[in-house]
Amino acid sequence: MRGKKLTAIVLKLKDAKDADKYVTLFTKEEGKLTVLAKGVKKLGSRKAGLLTPGSEVLCEVYEKSDGFLILTEVELLRSFSNVSSQLSKIAMTLFVCDAASSLLAPSLPHVRVYELLLSHLSDISTGAVGGRLRSDFTRSLLTELGFLDGESRGSDMDSELALILNRVPGSVRVGKKLVS
Repeated sequence: MRGKKLTAIVLKLKDAKDADKYVTLFTKEEGKLTVLAKGVKKLGSRKAGLLTPGSEVLCEVYEKSDGFLILTEVELLRSFSNVSSQLSKIAMTLFVCDAASSLLAPSLPHVRVYELLLSHLSDISTGAVGGRLRSDFTRSLLTELGFLDGESRGSDMDSELALILNRVPGSVRVGKKLVS
């Protein structure tokens, strides 16, 4: 992959250098990729507003000779803008993106998981958010990725996910403590 246009869902952002961020994308074509978005933290950056977790974007990624990926262009396809109006919808969007980012293997395309993510992000944007939506998403994702068999009907999907990830989704390990 030298320079390629990819359709992707933004999963997470992480600070890099002064004005840069690492962006984890789940692309339809290449699977999960981590790319460097140069200059995205600058005030005049046009990319900054487009790279929010849960957004579907058309992006151009350039692969340097050492294999490092640089994000060169971004175009918004779907933003699910209704999400930012309620805290519960923001939390659910971040949960969906965090769970997907944690479970997906790098550079492994999975079209059905991509469609599952889009479907659930759309449901979050348009409907009421509750435990049932979270549980259904977790069950579908774990089943699709092979962590659960289709027969499994456990009631507590959060504990299943925590067992697989070895951490509570949406938490961060700081030293020996787990902070939610």
